[in-house]
Amino acid sequence: MNKQSISNFVKISNELRIKEEYKESMALACIAFASCSRNKYPNHSDKERFVKLLKDNFSPYCSIGLPGISASTIMIFVEEENKHITYEEMIYKYVRCNLIHEAELPSIKFSKEVVIADYNADTKLPITMIDMLNQITLNYLNSFD
Repeated sequence: MNKQSISNFVKISNELRIKEEYKESMALACIAFASCSRNKYPNHSDKERFVKLLKDNFSPYCSIGLPGISASTIMIFVEEENKHITYEEMIYKYVRCNLIHEAELPSIKFSKEVVIADYNADTKLPITMIDMLNQITLNYLNSFD
């Protein structure tokens, strides 16, 4: 794990967020976060470790990612799959994977409002989720100092 490289991803992610380049900012946040999850849980699959690190930190960092909401678990109903998934799984599958593999978010729109889900065609994702991923990443890196 290259702490300097990961820190640079977070720094550039924050700069892009300020410029309102949210997709690019979130992509870098996801890459940095995934690097930490790989370091922490090397024997898990990519999905398992990403979701686990996010789940392990969701409750303490919820106020950053979803200001005004205090929760340990949030479930989202995925209509096309006809099932509920956790918010962490939604971030992995519909945000991280779409950004990393497709460079797009087809049904997700970034929002300055704190909205967990929207029953319209697009799901709203608070831009503060970028802050949450970056803060978890930085705190994980700082735990080695």
